[in-house]
Amino acid sequence: MATDSNTTLDWFRELIHGRSDEEIETIKRIAEAMVAPIEPLDEPAQPSCPTPARTEGRRRFALAYAHWLGARAITQDPRTSEEALEDAIDRETEAVCAVIDERAWYDGQIWQKLSLLDQYLGEAHCSWPDGRCIRLLASITTDLRTHGIGNAACS
Repeated sequence: MATDSNTTLDWFRELIHGRSDEEIETIKRIAEAMVAPIEPLDEPAQPSCPTPARTEGRRRFALAYAHWLGARAITQDPRTSEEALEDAIDRETEAVCAVIDERAWYDGQIWQKLSLLDQYLGEAHCSWPDGRCIRLLASITTDLRTHGIGNAACS
């Protein structure tokens, strides 16, 4: 019977199989970042009173997510012309990267990132050469830990 560490190692070997050295190094850096300790924020992730920085961050996230939803709707519509589809795919890619790079300022935004990941897990997009699905998973992990989920100390 495989232990959790063996299962994880097997999964990692399968993940990197057939990838270039550069891609493997990128995956390793992301994995290391996912398990690295997270420095506590100067201020809580979800305050009782919004600050201008949080308001701006929330706006940036909401805008990126809205752009992704719009582009995604076009790419999934079978009536979309070939030219419009190519443009929408480019916009969807940009929006996915913007959502990945933006911090989830409120708990609901973590769920939005999870729904984005859910959309791509069953698609060929998860084999993007730039490791976008892995970056998204790392981003979600960081957001969860920033919001105090998964930071329990061992007693």
